[in-house]
Amino acid sequence: MIQPKRFLITTAIEETWAFDRPVLFLGEWTRLHARREVWQGLDAVVAAPVGVDRVQRWRDFESLQVLADRLLQELTAVLNAEHGVFHGERHWRIILGHWLSRYLSLAFNRYQTVERALADYAIDGTAELDFDNYTLATQNSLSFLWASNDKVWNHVFYSRALQHLGGPVPDRCTPKLQVAGYAIPVAATALRKGLRGRLVTGARRFLSALSRETDAVILDTHLSRVNEVLLQVSLGQMPQFWSSPEPVTTAVDLTRRKCLVDVSGEGFERFSRALLGEVLPTCFLEGYLPLLAAVDALPWPAKPKYIFTSNRFDVDEGFKLWTASKVEQGTAYFTGQHGLGYGSHIHMQTRYRPEMAASDAFLTWGWSDRTTGAVPAFIFNTAGLKAHRRSCEGGLLLVEASMFNQITHWDNYHEFCLYQEDQFRFAAALPKAIRRQLTVRLHGSHRKFEWADVQRWQERDPDIFIDTGAITIRQQTERSRLIVYAYNSTGILECLSLNIPVLGFWRDCLGDLTEDAQVHYRGLIEAGVLLPGPEAAAQRVADLWGNVGPWWSSVEVQSARAAFCAQFARSSAYPVRDLKTLLETLCRRDK
Repeated sequence: MIQPKRFLITTAIEETWAFDRPVLFLGEWTRLHARREVWQGLDAVVAAPVGVDRVQRWRDFESLQVLADRLLQELTAVLNAEHGVFHGERHWRIILGHWLSRYLSLAFNRYQTVERALADYAIDGTAELDFDNYTLATQNSLSFLWASNDKVWNHVFYSRALQHLGGPVPDRCTPKLQVAGYAIPVAATALRKGLRGRLVTGARRFLSALSRETDAVILDTHLSRVNEVLLQVSLGQMPQFWSSPEPVTTAVDLTRRKCLVDVSGEGFERFSRALLGEVLPTCFLEGYLPLLAAVDALPWPAKPKYIFTSNRFDVDEGFKLWTASKVEQGTAYFTGQHGLGYGSHIHMQTRYRPEMAASDAFLTWGWSDRTTGAVPAFIFNTAGLKAHRRSCEGGLLLVEASMFNQITHWDNYHEFCLYQEDQFRFAAALPKAIRRQLTVRLHGSHRKFEWADVQRWQERDPDIFIDTGAITIRQQTERSRLIVYAYNSTGILECLSLNIPVLGFWRDCLGDLTEDAQVHYRGLIEAGVLLPGPEAAAQRVADLWGNVGPWWSSVEVQSARAAFCAQFARSSAYPVRDLKTLLETLCRRDK
């Protein structure tokens, strides 16, 4: 059967759609749920998602990491020449390693999606917004992260891929909004005005004046604020709350960006190289020297004993630049586990991530790996916390994931559609009496995406209570007799470490785990804590509903919980003492 020719739609910008002929939606992200009345009547099909085969997904991941390492070597030489400096590869890995990996994953996804659509469908046209002055370069790596969801930014990126792959000549259409590029509002470092703001600013300055040149720099450890202060005090130094400078907003210099790296290779590699100069955030090129000047003016310790963070290593440009400089001067650099996935998820192999590859030691929540410098510590998030008080007669809490940034090399939007259907199936499979006691807790970031979480749930079952964050997750937990996590979440690890009754289920629950991690997750499956699907999870809830406490306290469950936590969510009764001892030991080792 001959396929009808179709007009290609790449994003949800309706100005670029055709309404008078058959169309091909490039993916589900083009058809916003809240705009169904616009697209439901179209003669349309949705292109097949990419990255569905998990074996191929892993191979692509490995190939992208190899390419990232190769490009990092080239960028080290290029950026050194651009800025008149002589830094090593480790320096630049700390600064732009995360961005480079994400850029390649995103570019591979966009490239492969367009390539597959051109191969599988008869496309006779598309539209391109008339953005002659538009730049894909964001101001920093955080704005790049959020640009990955922006309709205009993605429209331009897909246009570049179509042009590179020889797609149809696009119709030009003039957008209603004239914009030069994408940038999110930069979070201000200045405190709010008023008495409280002046007091806090004054306290920071006072404490800063009492710091010493050799103090350890400890930032965003994921310990509680109190424990972080106590940790610094235990080290014999005044607690500090350092704020790093934001990148300076700078204009894009197109001349400097042409042929930034060698445009060689074939297929995707050639495409990613050709586009890298256009997409590179300005903080790494035009804004690098102004940011360096701001970093040099920081009142931070000149010769810190060591640096430790569990968070700042990703999108904090000022911290990364300062740290990279200190590391080259011989300062020990330690990083801590940020959340779930380290040591267990195949696409978070820590040997590829800057917090592992560029640090002197990586502190985990329990697991270890001598080959990558992973040192066992404990789960920082719950350190020092007591188990929540819990209502044995409370309701059922279903904790939801959120749509996340479209930066994976596979179609995570497609996977989230499947995930959402699983949640509906779980709720529908519950006995009515329990379903009336169900609370669906939306992820805190759901408002940042156009997924229409509340609308989707109300359409499926208007009687289910939706918690959009009116109270804290701790308060919600205290009201519940049983917690269900519908995704492989840090929250599961936190519940297990605090000994809170919890169940989990997600699609292909072992499919994205390393072989070593699968052994530990199977222990939870055998104990009935992890279930293979939504219906099985709903049945498990029904079976346990009147007997949650005794089941959770059983030898089988507690043994499985303890074994799992020893690897991925180890507890510490004395977190300040234990972390101080570990950091001091590592510091002596690296001298």
